[in-house]
Amino acid sequence: MFFFCLSRVIYAQQNNYEVPKTIDSMLSVLSTLKEDTAKIKLLNSLSVQCMIISSYDSSLKYSNTAVQLADFIVNNSTNPFIIKAAQKGKINAYSSMGRIYYAKDLFSISIDTYFNSLKIAEEIKDTNLITDILRGIGHVYQKKGEYQKSLDYLLKALNMEEERKNKVGIASYIADIGIAYFAKGDYNNALDYYFKALKMGQDIGNENRVAAMTGCIGLTYKELASLSPEDTLKKKEYINKSLDYLNKALKKSEDVGNKYGASMWLGHIGNVYRIKGDYTKAEEYYLSTLNLNKELYVKNGEAHWHGLIGSLYAETVSYTHLTLPTNREV
Repeated sequence: MFFFCLSRVIYAQQNNYEVPKTIDSMLSVLSTLKEDTAKIKLLNSLSVQCMIISSYDSSLKYSNTAVQLADFIVNNSTNPFIIKAAQKGKINAYSSMGRIYYAKDLFSISIDTYFNSLKIAEEIKDTNLITDILRGIGHVYQKKGEYQKSLDYLLKALNMEEERKNKVGIASYIADIGIAYFAKGDYNNALDYYFKALKMGQDIGNENRVAAMTGCIGLTYKELASLSPEDTLKKKEYINKSLDYLNKALKKSEDVGNKYGASMWLGHIGNVYRIKGDYTKAEEYYLSTLNLNKELYVKNGEAHWHGLIGSLYAETVSYTHLTLPTNREV
């Protein structure tokens, strides 16, 4: 769940409850468009909107229609600019399909789809699209648990951005590499890359990225705390560092109006208090993030935090000194 949400923390995407209205507006426009590249763009945008609300069948439908229309234009147009625009539309459609299959845990199909996209991007020599596709492939291998392959593709994308001296791209891929190391359980390397990405985010003035990387550092210290023996100075040190960075991330997200970021960090602060054994504080933060997820209409987030609150209440039954209710309606 963390990696899915992180993109929303960085890019501050629209609220879920706004998406159906956006889709309705797009569909009303779609019916008026000719069979041209503008229609491909809108079909791809519809696919993305459907993906946000996990309507994957609809998302695939719009992406497939975009691919078919792109093929038709490429085969029938003699204008090189229109042909290239159609090819880019096809690349974006394939990339969306790759993300959908990734979300559905259909990893082999996702990778095949991404490689279809990569082949066209390399043919038209579009570096922006190539690096974005390499990122997608890296994410799939990461979710599969093939961490070295994930790192290979992410490092390849990073090298391309470094050759172009693209600071925004460099910061993005450094962050992704940090996430890959985190997923691998290599927390020292994860911290190295997170701190580099944090510094770059500060340099380019991307406040959402600063919040995201600050939070990632906090989460890494939380994992280190979980791995430390009980009642040790090192565990207490990691817990304090985790709370410090997560609270900074929360404040930064609140300052820039990123409610998705705020909801994410609230929940993880609750997790740290749970590790610390402060179940009352954990409950407080869990309930705060649950309410914010309800406000934002994030159904998978609601389910996630409902589950953690339930397990917290069950866990506290054996602690007679605590007063947390075990039958509270959440």
